[in-house]
Amino acid sequence: MRSCNLLRTSKDLGDWSTATVVYADTSRESGHSSLESPFVVPRPEGFYLFVRNRLLEEDVVTTVSFSEDPAHFPSGERPWFAELKHAHAPEIVEIDGRYYIARVSGARHANRQAPAVGGWVEMAELQFR
Repeated sequence: MRSCNLLRTSKDLGDWSTATVVYADTSRESGHSSLESPFVVPRPEGFYLFVRNRLLEEDVVTTVSFSEDPAHFPSGERPWFAELKHAHAPEIVEIDGRYYIARVSGARHANRQAPAVGGWVEMAELQFR
């Protein structure tokens, strides 16, 4: 009854390993997983996991966790070390060694201040410190 992200690996995209828990929100019970859109960024110092937790709904929040092992991120009461407010399932891209975060701001489900018609994509440089 906990939300978690699972990992399965494959060498040929046909045969897959058994799923293992990579990250779990053990702070609250949930009838189904509230964690969505996981995204792992490899860096020289380790790995960063970006994941949206739908149970943190005061604002749309993506949390960021760090681990030296991409198959095991910390779990517990508050396993993340940073929050990105108003970021619904952001994409992280690397261009020439620099990282950028992109989010869709125009979709009504992604931003309550979105206009009734139209939308946009916002991008900002992401600094790892």
